[in-house]
Amino acid sequence: MCRWIAYMGSPITLDTVLTRPNHSLLDQSLLARDLQLPSLEISSQFRDHAFPTNGDGFGLAWSGVNGTLGQYREITPAWDSRNLRHLAAQISSGCFLAHVRAAPGGTIAQDNCHPFVHAGWMFQHNGDINGFSAVKRELTFDVDPELYPFIRGNSDTEVCFFLALTYGLATDPVQALTRMILRVEQARRDRGLAEPFRATIATSDGERLYVLRWVSPDATTVRAPSLYHSFGPMTLHVGVGFGAGTGELEMLPDDAQLVASEPLELHWSKRHWVEIPAATVGVFAPGRSPVFTPLHPPGGSGGGAGGPGGGQNNWGGPPGGAPGCPRHSRSRPPARVDSGVAAGAPLVLMRRVIEALQRGHPFVRDLPGGMGLLALVEQTLGFLHVAFGQIHRVFQACLVFHASIMRQISPKSPR
Repeated sequence: MCRWIAYMGSPITLDTVLTRPNHSLLDQSLLARDLQLPSLEISSQFRDHAFPTNGDGFGLAWSGVNGTLGQYREITPAWDSRNLRHLAAQISSGCFLAHVRAAPGGTIAQDNCHPFVHAGWMFQHNGDINGFSAVKRELTFDVDPELYPFIRGNSDTEVCFFLALTYGLATDPVQALTRMILRVEQARRDRGLAEPFRATIATSDGERLYVLRWVSPDATTVRAPSLYHSFGPMTLHVGVGFGAGTGELEMLPDDAQLVASEPLELHWSKRHWVEIPAATVGVFAPGRSPVFTPLHPPGGSGGGAGGPGGGQNNWGGPPGGAPGCPRHSRSRPPARVDSGVAAGAPLVLMRRVIEALQRGHPFVRDLPGGMGLLALVEQTLGFLHVAFGQIHRVFQACLVFHASIMRQISPKSPR
């Protein structure tokens, strides 16, 4: 299991999202937050089977000169690579993939590191085909004979990539990815594999970005690997921890589109980072809102582990019956209002006003020190929000303590 990000939009240097945010992919390579490996015995020593480290290699693939694809992969941990930091600060692209690998028990080799690149397509994956050795031969033999010689590693991801290429990735990417998923599931059924196929996938030709989130329909207790997307202008916090490090803010372009295994910020908003439902394919194109389509295997219904944000496969559509991605649906259940959040509502409103100024009034950026002032105000609001939350909790504790004392000293009623 791994962590990855994918970007599409106006060209930016790769370090903008790869190394600078306070929960960047580089940070996730050392300490991921939402990475569970329930099928691995080694992860049983951690709470919820969490496996936070992704140190078995990393890779980049990007749309480069004249539309050709660049690629860089290493087997060393991403957090310890100076080459990665230097290259990320120099390479600029409007479409790129980046990946950090966790392969406990697998082969550590450059040919197994993601993203994979072939025939103008780049491809990366988080997840695994549990019991891959039992289905490897038949899946590999389904690869087009003309493509087979280009399989260099021994990972399940590379086989999935070449199956998608075989099924027409270059002509109908959504259909090709769907056929690849169904072929793997058919092989699981034929071999009687009980462990599920779990996957989040990103693939691109540099013009469009396609993503997919999946867990086998018969998995009743296992969630799909996490996957989030963000569309449109946003601000990323730079540094280590909220309000720490450099204390800077990173403004992404207005047309920025990001997909990531985890949000790139330690403190993030569901308004900016939306979880993609399981059994869903997303299509991202420059200057357009993303389009999400549920995967509909023939026959079959239900399956997958339930949970917030679409961890369950629901063949009638995403969980809750809402079409497409929840970001573009208004049929959401009413949100629970937390008293601490309610107390900070004015601060949230002020923060939204600042973001609106940044998006809708370009002259603010041209004012001397204008952006620095906005950054200072936003950071101050963040500190105030945290402080008000602490005061609220202390006040609640005082009320509980007072009630406890009053119960002890109050006279007992006569019998």
